[in-house]
Amino acid sequence: MLLSIPESGWYLIAAAATACFVLGMWALTKGMERPGAGWRRRWPLAAGPVLGGVVVVATRLGSEPASVFLFLYSVAFASIPMALLPVRGRLLRATAAYHWNPHAGVPVDRLMMGWIVGFLSVVCLAATIVLMVARYEPGV
Repeated sequence: MLLSIPESGWYLIAAAATACFVLGMWALTKGMERPGAGWRRRWPLAAGPVLGGVVVVATRLGSEPASVFLFLYSVAFASIPMALLPVRGRLLRATAAYHWNPHAGVPVDRLMMGWIVGFLSVVCLAATIVLMVARYEPGV
């Protein structure tokens, strides 16, 4: 069973998912830098895992086992870069268009939004199914 991995294993998986998030978001923002922006543009790289860690610590105060929360944390942090990296070129073009003329509206790229929303919806559905199947105990 997926959630039968020991708690120390889930912490390692969560650490790997955090590294995947940070490296993926770094790769995503590479090329989007503006001169003089510095750390101001990269703070979400550190803020995401810190806020996720706070949520995991806060939820550990409840009665649920750590494996459930670490599974959800890992799924969330690994799936965000996987949703954004395939449409990176379109994101770069939209960002460049916005920076060249911030007062003009940038049209919504429907293909990009469809991919991101569709991919993350499938990830949420898959994580929900995994948790439902892992909790099912036949014969009880």
